[in-house]
Amino acid sequence: MSPRVSPKERGFTLIEAMIALLIIAFGLLALAGMQIMLSRNADVAKQRTEAMRLAQERMEVMRSYTGIASDPAVPLAWQDLDTVSNDPANPIASTYSNTLFSRSWIVEGLPQDALRPVSVTVAWVDRAGEPQSVTLTSVISNTDPVRVGALGVAVPADGNVRQPKNRNINIPVAAIELDEGKKSVYQFKPDLAMVFNNTTGLVVERCNTLVTDAAYSGGTAVCFPFTAVIVSGFVTGAVMPTGIPPAGSLPTLPTGINTSEVVDEDASGGKLISCAYSIAKDQNTGNNLADVHYYLCVIPITTTSGWSGRLLLGGIPTTANHKVCRIQFERSDLLNDNQRNDQLYSNVETSLDNQNYFIDSSPGETCTPPTPPFGGTLVVHQDCRSSAATPADCPASADNTPLQ
Repeated sequence: MSPRVSPKERGFTLIEAMIALLIIAFGLLALAGMQIMLSRNADVAKQRTEAMRLAQERMEVMRSYTGIASDPAVPLAWQDLDTVSNDPANPIASTYSNTLFSRSWIVEGLPQDALRPVSVTVAWVDRAGEPQSVTLTSVISNTDPVRVGALGVAVPADGNVRQPKNRNINIPVAAIELDEGKKSVYQFKPDLAMVFNNTTGLVVERCNTLVTDAAYSGGTAVCFPFTAVIVSGFVTGAVMPTGIPPAGSLPTLPTGINTSEVVDEDASGGKLISCAYSIAKDQNTGNNLADVHYYLCVIPITTTSGWSGRLLLGGIPTTANHKVCRIQFERSDLLNDNQRNDQLYSNVETSLDNQNYFIDSSPGETCTPPTPPFGGTLVVHQDCRSSAATPADCPASADNTPLQ
């Protein structure tokens, strides 16, 4: 016999079902709202990632300047870095995002500053109509690109940049190690060698014999204290022979380096300068190079001051249309005027390299641009044209003790 149901209990389960459905509906609405929020946040995160990429791209473009001074031939120069309120490429579309971006940047400071603060801002509107933006800030250094190779190696505590052989960059590559790596010796000829301090790059001894590590450490090498710096560079241009000279060939014109205008080079006032002038050689193979000469001068200095003056190429004919052009680097906080080859030299106390020259035979008083590998600005150094030549500017020969 079935139990009787009270009239008060009829419909109770229907009410429960309706309440449950209402609770589920509220839950589903909450889940839907959360899903929409998650979808929007994911969209904004993707847009933010793309905006960061665009900001970094612009920052790297500004870091990749190829020169210091403003020049129409230079795509981007340090002195051309400037504030841009709106990128000419705006609006910027991206295949990785569903919106358009607007980019701008601010460059603070002045072109002559060593460091300039930079900020790049990328803005956009998300799909909810809300404005969004990201900003990157950094500092860009005024570092001449010609010296960028020095940034690839750690600078020692003494601040002197070293070559791969862990010695000062001004020491000739062919020099051999002495004194457990503290010094190096470069043999110019059997009875003349120069010993360098590997840290400073200065010449510290002069030797009148063939120097080996064993002879130096054993005390049989005839060496005496000698404080000096070197000046070295390359010469190319009009009077160079065509092609690669045969082994053993000597340069004809110019005949060497004239140092008659160098003063204050040593304590005694004597002329102890020695210069080598030869056909340039490949440092790895020793083979002659085409169309390039190399020179190296050892110039004594005192303990209290350096040397001053200028170097001249000797033996440039004055019966033709030749001008010796000095290749001068652009101004930079990292290079003083001596290092830039901005002669007259003044109180030189360190070794100088890349003091290069180009011999021009074009008409007129200016120099035509040299061919690679030399870069920089051409400045007339010796005007040896028959209509303008003077003995002081165009000496017939070298005026120093030749190294070879």
